[in-house]
Amino acid sequence: MAVVLASDQTAIPTTAPVSTGSSHTTGTVSTVITLTAPANATGFMLEADAANTATMRWAIGATATTSLGMQLQAGRDTGYIPAGSNITLVSESGTQGYQVQWIAR
Repeated sequence: MAVVLASDQTAIPTTAPVSTGSSHTTGTVSTVITLTAPANATGFMLEADAANTATMRWAIGATATTSLGMQLQAGRDTGYIPAGSNITLVSESGTQGYQVQWIAR
């Protein structure tokens, strides 16, 4: 089926391909830390290590505490979060492992 665009049609925006190879971090957390987003970040995935013995909490635009923030259980991940913002992260108890994959353009 043929499509005809109006002569006054504005340009249709395009998006560059996503590159996920630029920034992956593995670490541990006990007290609150800030995971700093790379300048070109458009999103992230955060994972709690499967071997963790306690849950963690994370937040964007607030400081995570042991009772504030989204809870992340051992072996679980956030799924893709389309936000290129810094993340605060804290363990509810002890020291726990995490991984974060920043999605960047």
